[in-house]
Amino acid sequence: MIYEQALEIAEKTKELLAPHCEWIEIAGDIRSKRPEINEIEIVAIPKQYDIGIIKVLDQWENFEGELLDDRIQRVLPEGIELELYFADRENWGLSYALRTGNGEFIYRAIAAGWSIYGYELKDNHMYKDGKKIALYEEEDVFRIIQKPFVEPELRYL
Repeated sequence: MIYEQALEIAEKTKELLAPHCEWIEIAGDIRSKRPEINEIEIVAIPKQYDIGIIKVLDQWENFEGELLDDRIQRVLPEGIELELYFADRENWGLSYALRTGNGEFIYRAIAAGWSIYGYELKDNHMYKDGKKIALYEEEDVFRIIQKPFVEPELRYL
């Protein structure tokens, strides 16, 4: 699907989910402005005790994942797959960073970096010496790996 069409669908999907989220953003290839989009990726912090998000998700075909999972996949009416990743405030920056760019960039530029500096990924949170490290923004991820922030459009190797 071309970028412009996928962006329109992603924005509509975000709008439907947003009332049930504390924070929600479009990620993935749309955020990186790739010309061809294979799926829509969204990262969200759902509101606690708000079951409205269940009603929104239940209107779309279940591709994979249950509501208690960190990632849910649905097929949207337009025929494109939605990958919805749930985060919390302490891992927002990490979740958002890991959902933007290709796998090679994420592995070689981000994951390799945190390993070098003694960080460990566990349960979608970053730890060092057994202590959970809050990564509120993407810039925090680049800070701990001691690299300058890389714009989403450049996160492809």
